[in-house]
Amino acid sequence: MNNTTVDPLLARAQVLNLNRDPRTAVWLQHLLLRPHDLVVRTLVQEKVVQAEQTVALSSDLFLLTNPLAQGELTGAFALGVIPPNRVPWLLPPAQLAENTLLLGRSGAGKTNTILLLLCQILEVTK
Repeated sequence: MNNTTVDPLLARAQVLNLNRDPRTAVWLQHLLLRPHDLVVRTLVQEKVVQAEQTVALSSDLFLLTNPLAQGELTGAFALGVIPPNRVPWLLPPAQLAENTLLLGRSGAGKTNTILLLLCQILEVTK
C-alpha cells in the first residue's frame, strides 16, 4: 500500500465504529502499521463482515454496531484523512451532542472544520 490510497478495510471498520472495541482497535492500529499482515487482516475482515451483516439484517436504521458504545449511532462525519496512510478521520454524531471543544491557532482551520460539519449535518437532515 502506498501513501496515496486509503485501505478500504480500515475505512469500513472505522465507519462501523469498530475502533471503539479495545481489541479491535489494537488490530486496526497493527494493520495500519503493517498492512500486509494477513493474520490481523483476516481478523479485522471477519469483524467488519459480522458488523455489516448485523446492520444489513436489522430494520433499525440507527443500529449500534458496538455494544461498548451504547450512546452512539452508526455513521460518522468525515473531517479529513490522517497521514501517512490517509486513514479517514471520522467523527461520530453522538460526540457532537455532548460538549465539543475545537482549539487551534489563528488560521488553523477551526471555522472550516465547523463549516464542513454543518454542511454534512444539513445533508443528513434533508
